[in-house]
Amino acid sequence: MKKLVFILALFMVIGFSVPSESATTYTLTELLPPQGAVSGVANAINDSGQIVGFSTDASGRTVATIWNAAAWSCDLNTLLVQSIAGFELQVAKGINDSGQIVGYGYDSNTGANEAFLLTPTATTATPEPATMLLLGLGLMGVAGVRRKIKN
Repeated sequence: MKKLVFILALFMVIGFSVPSESATTYTLTELLPPQGAVSGVANAINDSGQIVGFSTDASGRTVATIWNAAAWSCDLNTLLVQSIAGFELQVAKGINDSGQIVGYGYDSNTGANEAFLLTPTATTATPEPATMLLLGLGLMGVAGVRRKIKN
């Protein structure tokens, strides 16, 4: 047994290294929790720079949180298309490159933590009235030029 401990200790010393001049350097991005939260923990990141974890408010309530590459953050419960009464997303543990998120939440109906999978849904952008007005004016201008060319 003493030989095994000595070999392991020797291996640990042999495996130690000091970073060289060409070591990788990093840029720090502070990930602030959503409005009302006092702390946050990041658990995973995908290739798009989306980061998931959780945030805690002053009362100790924990909510699953997502951050993007610009460090914007949001309580994942506020992004649900539909929610289940009594179920709150508490911790996001992982995110894949398709944006699917896994984690767990608390179900007040059963009194237990339960796993969840969130899958992004396609969103349809609704044009604002100003956009529609500009489009209409542009089409009227094209029609006017076309009419002028015909005459």
